[in-house]
Amino acid sequence: MVLKKTATSTAFGNDRVITVVTPNGTNQVEITGIQATPEFGSLAGFVSAISIICVVLVSRKFHFQK
Repeated sequence: MVLKKTATSTAFGNDRVITVVTPNGTNQVEITGIQATPEFGSLAGFVSAISIICVVLVSRKFHFQK
């Protein structure tokens, strides 16, 4: 069932809250026509890769045993 309803949008500084009223029993809501910009982009992948490489290098140099 596809319902086209209007939503209310409230801005709080840089944040925005979108409120949509749905009927009881609704288990899926699809929002179309928006764009989301990731906060970290490719920087997060680069930092993760460098972190993994550093952990591997440190674990090869120092053998941690119980």
